[in-house]
Amino acid sequence: MVVLMVTCCFFPLAVIIFCYLQVWLAIRAVRRPPQKNPDPKKPRGKNPELKKNPGEKILN
Repeated sequence: MVVLMVTCCFFPLAVIIFCYLQVWLAIRAVRRPPQKNPDPKKPRGKNPELKKNPGEKILN
């Protein structure tokens, strides 16, 4: 009875858990890092400096 439990239950269960663990680790390894949230203090859209002085040339 013990041999039957080991060969038909514990060994297959261990193989399934091992395979799922390997897949989980592989997915974790290639997962993209989370994107950074935009800073709520920074304005979105066009450069606000352009709106202040539309006639002034911008030198870099």
